Amino acid sequence: MTIDLLTSTEKAFQTARKEYLAAAARTHAALEKERKKLTAQVTRLGTRSKKLREQLGAAEASLAEKGSAAAHRQAEKFRATLDEVRAEARAVRERLATVRDHLRHAKDYVKRSSGIEGVLAKLERQWHKEGAAPVAKKKPAGGTPAPAAGAAAATPTTKKVAKKKVTKKKVTKKKMAKKKTASHKKTTKRAAA
Repeated sequence: MTIDLLTSTEKAFQTARKEYLAAAARTHAALEKERKKLTAQVTRLGTRSKKLREQLGAAEASLAEKGSAAAHRQAEKFRATLDEVRAEARAVRERLATVRDHLRHAKDYVKRSSGIEGVLAKLERQWHKEGAAPVAKKKPAGGTPAPAAGAAAATPTTKKVAKKKVTKKKVTKKKMAKKKTASHKKTTKRAAA
């Protein structure tokens, strides 16, 4: 009865683990998509605001030049539209700030969940190794028996020293050109002296 309880609990844990990882990834992806959408919207509103400012400047110049009622109405229309666009851009920037904050938290959750997943996978591999059948030790060649566990600790062992690999530095064409110009400058200085 207790084994069945442990088995069902482990299955529930594995399912919850997978759901947590998937939910963190889905949330991060959705927030990233929203961030991109809002960033594009802010850019569009900025472009529209710039055009409206230019049109308003032209309308005010026309109003100053002509002084007509139509030019006055047109300038007022551009001012009102510009105010609306600025208010909308402000609201979108506020939403974008909120989304960025949520995205930062979602990234933390993704890091945490993937880190937990990695640690659990490592532990499961270790448990699987420990649960596997032990591998029989090979006897050394020559017919002598392998030393006992206590004797192995008493006998000093030698460590193999790793050989250092010597690598040649690759010389790029730019470095060669610099060396040539530097040596050329030295020879010209010597020749001039």
